[in-house]
Amino acid sequence: RKPRAARQSSQLVEDSAEEPMDAPLSPRRSRSLSAFVRAISSASVLGGRSSDDLGRGVSSASFSKNPKELQLVDTCFRLFNEGSSSAACEYLSPDCEWHTMHESTIVGRTDIEDWREWETRKGRKNKDATPWEEVKPSVYRRYLKVFFPSQATHKVIQQVTVEDGLIKKIVVEPFYPALRVALRFARARDNNDDEFAIAQMSENVVWRAWDGFEAHGKDEIRKLFREQRAREVKRQGESEFEAARVTDAGGCFERMLYIERIDGIQVKSKQRLYVRSELAELGNVVLEDKSRTCFGIVPRIIEVRVVATEEMIDGRWTVTGCA
Repeated sequence: RKPRAARQSSQLVEDSAEEPMDAPLSPRRSRSLSAFVRAISSASVLGGRSSDDLGRGVSSASFSKNPKELQLVDTCFRLFNEGSSSAACEYLSPDCEWHTMHESTIVGRTDIEDWREWETRKGRKNKDATPWEEVKPSVYRRYLKVFFPSQATHKVIQQVTVEDGLIKKIVVEPFYPALRVALRFARARDNNDDEFAIAQMSENVVWRAWDGFEAHGKDEIRKLFREQRAREVKRQGESEFEAARVTDAGGCFERMLYIERIDGIQVKSKQRLYVRSELAELGNVVLEDKSRTCFGIVPRIIEVRVVATEEMIDGRWTVTGCA
């Protein structure tokens, strides 16, 4: 018999098939997604953390045992936020590394300056940033929301390492682990990396299309990916996955997807991912000369759903399917 929370989650997935998707967040959809998050929160040993907890527990004023380093970090990122990338990069070491939330790395002052200027021109903005806190010697952290050039807004953790009076390393990560899974899945699909996309999924994952088609488990979805590539010339995300609802235990993410088939048919689909934290095998460790399997709680995609589809007909986008 399934645990109560798992039964709630399964029922919500079934109920969502009838949700209208022409509004960004209808009252019914809001109730359903809220209940989904309550279900995954109670199912996870991690417990839930609401979006209101961004930065909770961080002191109301920046503090450091090294005020000069703190002032350096604060000044550098104030200049970045004001669009003065050239001045901000003067506070970076020549070989500084910037690790982005999308798991790419920009190395060196010149490349970081060029990249940040491009991001600023495309509309990147920070907001609701908490004060910097020193988490260990010469390492500073803050929490903020970033409006990215992709038009998505994400809550992130930003960590900075100072070395020899200059910023040596910058790391930006999603505030919620479930978002990292959604972004990795999107990147893998864009790169036709089936195995990396499938690695983000639960063993019992389900793929549901608006017309009733379903694929169950990783093997069926692997076959589905091969079939899609055979009939498509282009599959590209038109927007980045954004959270409709999210906690530490999981969440629901949506994006728009453009598909062009070999027969010339052009389709836009709204794709939804359900992510939930679950017990998973992480690998082996050696203890007392014995190899032991290590388990942990990790976020995994439990369902992929196509909830609405538009098709280009006579030069106009026309709704052809809605789950």
